[in-house]
Amino acid sequence: MTFGSVCSGIEAASVAWHPMGWQCAFTAEIEHFPCAVLEQRWPDSPNLGDINEYKSWPDHSIDILVGGTPCQDFSIAGQRAGMAGSRGGLTMRFLDIARRYKPRFVVWENVPGILSDHTEALHSFLDGLEALGYIVDVEILDAQFFGLAQRRRRVFVCAQSLEALLRQKTDSSALTIAQCWLEILHAVCIAGHNRFASVRASSASASLTADGARRRMKLFGMLADESQWMRLLEHLDAAQARCPVEPGCSDSQNGASQAGGTQAGLLTDLPTANQSTATGARWKNHLAESYAVAKSFITSTSSKTITPLEIFTCSQAVLHIARLISQLNPSLPPFWSAASSALAGLQDFTNYARFANSDLFERVGWILPWHDFIGEAERTNGALGGVGIECFGTVLPLSASMRGNPPPRREPREKIAPTIGSRLKGGGGLGTDAECDGALIAHTFTSEGHDASEDGTGRRVPLVAMTANSISNRYDAESQTLVPNRAGVRRLTPTEVERLFGFPDGYTAIPWRGKPAGKCPDSPRYRALGNSMAVTIMQWIGRRITLANEQSAHHCLP
Repeated sequence: MTFGSVCSGIEAASVAWHPMGWQCAFTAEIEHFPCAVLEQRWPDSPNLGDINEYKSWPDHSIDILVGGTPCQDFSIAGQRAGMAGSRGGLTMRFLDIARRYKPRFVVWENVPGILSDHTEALHSFLDGLEALGYIVDVEILDAQFFGLAQRRRRVFVCAQSLEALLRQKTDSSALTIAQCWLEILHAVCIAGHNRFASVRASSASASLTADGARRRMKLFGMLADESQWMRLLEHLDAAQARCPVEPGCSDSQNGASQAGGTQAGLLTDLPTANQSTATGARWKNHLAESYAVAKSFITSTSSKTITPLEIFTCSQAVLHIARLISQLNPSLPPFWSAASSALAGLQDFTNYARFANSDLFERVGWILPWHDFIGEAERTNGALGGVGIECFGTVLPLSASMRGNPPPRREPREKIAPTIGSRLKGGGGLGTDAECDGALIAHTFTSEGHDASEDGTGRRVPLVAMTANSISNRYDAESQTLVPNRAGVRRLTPTEVERLFGFPDGYTAIPWRGKPAGKCPDSPRYRALGNSMAVTIMQWIGRRITLANEQSAHHCLP
């Protein structure tokens, strides 16, 4: 794999990915000290400099584009200028570079403050990636769950080229298409539920709006002509042929093909239930008819046009797709996000089914078909239970994506990462393992009172609370009280900060302004490290990209 790195800093990506055999085609950095680190540590990767000059850069063939555009305009410790700021606006320049080099994968990082940016930078960035034809994952990853002794939350966006994904019929492509289709049909259910119910569906999961469903369908080419839809259907058909529905499963008859028209939202001819194994023809009919409903939904100006019959038609497609997902390999990268979407869709369609059956006199004809659906949905839910994080795409999703148990699943006092003492033992660490029993993970602050983990400048000296026994308390038996034991604050050494980010000791100790590496000043090292990505997170993302990339070779379908 070959990657290009922009806003490179001191190249956490190269430190993480070079041991995997990946090659860095180029870097792009303008800050003086990070440029010197790049020249010292990665002399074979040309530094192309200012990303505003990308049009003059040489041509490269890269598999991955990676970078963390400047965060100062998004940080909660900054002025919050957002996209209007000179540095915040560089977020769009990243998209220009992706448009030029057309990598198969994109990895981008920024501070959590971008989530509350008033200029909606993240939405614009994700819209831009989708417009370029990328399927996008978004997740907040915290360094403490990746073996580092610090709390450092960052927004990561990982995207994969849809065209590259669809070049071969794989289980991964089928799962990604299935998730897309489930989320679109889920949006139909939510809109229809709001039309007929006095309260929203009870699922806590986010659902697409009509605009979101339209964007998703546009990304997958479903708004152009039938040929693209048929291309997507081929991926699902191939997976369905490989994973046939188990005999004995009940399946409600196709509502749209059996039922007549509607009047005032009530059926005049109702679907009937049939206990049988789902056939290939019925599977295709359900998907085709639900596709027609979805296209009608996104072009409608009002959710009032959604009828109970249309929701029932979509429910049958959701059930088929969820069954398919439950039978595919859970070790594949997109499985867990697809399964999460299946659970959310089944839950809200089940809620609607129970609502539809609540008035026995008005909707008596729906009792049997919805009863069958509820039974099948609950069985499928059981097969999909225990899934992990919810996001759309192929790189980030994985049930064990976090090291340890991410909140709120983590039990009190459960160990999630090495303590700062055990992690930094030796070379300026806080003490021995025994001394560090009960020590806390570092959450560094600055002398000015700012949170150094999202300062956005890296200029301030990181401080850590400590005691002679590493932040432990001594029990005073006579007074029956807990007495602080010589609590204090000290600065972290540059070597300790390198370890907090996963870099090798001395990585930022370079010859600088006439001084040898052994006398490299601390200030530029602090700043460069404070603006860097966590190496261990980049290692994990690299492994996820590798796994996603290998699906084409090892999980091809006939």
